[in-house]
Amino acid sequence: MKKSFAFMVLIAIVFGLLMIPKAFASDAPISQAKSWFEQRMATKQAAVNQALTEGLITKEQANLWNTHFEQMKQYHAEYGYTCPGGGMGRCNGKGPVKGLIK
Repeated sequence: MKKSFAFMVLIAIVFGLLMIPKAFASDAPISQAKSWFEQRMATKQAAVNQALTEGLITKEQANLWNTHFEQMKQYHAEYGYTCPGGGMGRCNGKGPVKGLIK
């Protein structure tokens, strides 16, 4: 009886500790991701405009790039600014898993 009660108390404590990060989570990472995305898009658009000015790309190519950038803005405005896979690359940033890739 004492063991099962102690086990239930332990489970309740663990569950409570797991809920703490959720209770104090903020939207800071999302706003930081949005800010980073906006800076990235502005930099890319400036690069396209500079390439157009220098004659490295045609007006049609610049329009295609700007259309693509607008599509990406619409997509991220609808689906969010963070990477759905965690953004760490293949195998969660830990490299190939043993036995998976030879």
